[in-house]
Amino acid sequence: MQQVVQQVQQQQLRAGQANAFVLVPQPIPGHPRAIFLRIENQIRVLNNPNDTTFDQVSEAFKSGFQVIGVWEQQTPHILRSIQIRKF
Repeated sequence: MQQVVQQVQQQQLRAGQANAFVLVPQPIPGHPRAIFLRIENQIRVLNNPNDTTFDQVSEAFKSGFQVIGVWEQQTPHILRSIQIRKF
């Protein structure tokens, strides 16, 4: 986790570990598919993830793995990526 944070800080990005999630694979018409993660007591969203990402996030929380969200400082509620850390 610390290594990820150090890398993204150099690029004006931030990262944090999620402690909750909501998957929206079939949203209402006109809205994107999304994964919502709660990181640092804020909700952050990854829009239009692929099916594999949905499965990986769900499985990571079930298995107790770390789910790390990465976002830009200018848009803190929009995730650029999600990383799964398996121990």
